[in-house]
This record gives sequence, C-alpha cells and structure tokens, in this order.
Amino acid sequence: MAVFGWLARLQRTVFVDRRIRSTATQRDEISQRFAAGDALILFPEGTSGDGNRILPFKTALFGAAAQRGRIEPVVVQPVSLAYTRLDGIPIGRAYRPFVAWYGAMDLLTTSGG
Repeated sequence: MAVFGWLARLQRTVFVDRRIRSTATQRDEISQRFAAGDALILFPEGTSGDGNRILPFKTALFGAAAQRGRIEPVVVQPVSLAYTRLDGIPIGRAYRPFVAWYGAMDLLTTSGG
C-alpha cells in the first residue's frame, strides 16, 4: 500500500485526521491551498463507510472555504455518491465490498498459496 500513499503525496493530498486536536492545522493547510489557487476535493466525513449511513462531517474543514482575506472566492460544489446497483442489480449489504473500501478492509487482496 506504500505505493498508494506515495501517489497521494505526489498529488499533494491533504490527509484528514479525525482527531479534534488536528482540525485547525488541517483547516489552515486547506485554506493555504485555496489561497494558492488550488482546486480541492474534500470528503467531509474524513473517512469512508459502507454506504449504509452518512458518517459525521468534519464541518470545521469547510471553514477553510469561508476564511476572510482571499482575493478570489472559493466555489463549493456538494456532490453525493450512491452505489445502488452492480451490473444493473440492486446492491445489498453483502455486495458493498465490491464498490467501496471502508473500515479495516484491505485495499488489495492476496491469494494464499
């Protein structure tokens, strides 16, 4: 998985830490990226779930888009992803791992010998 982390860092990903003590630092980093003219995609849940419910948002991170002193306004476009079908068939809970990676799941599975 080190390759995925390396690729994410290469793209200058801002990693979200769900602990409250790091929220201000993350908000400031996001604000600096906006001030530099960067476009960002923010996943406000700060993690991924199985899609059966929406997880709590880290709303403080949205504050980066509203900080004063910017020359250019920041446009926020909300988007929701819902995986409801797989090959045209409604997805039940058993099929969520085919379309979502969440919790302590392995991103890639390895076959045993």
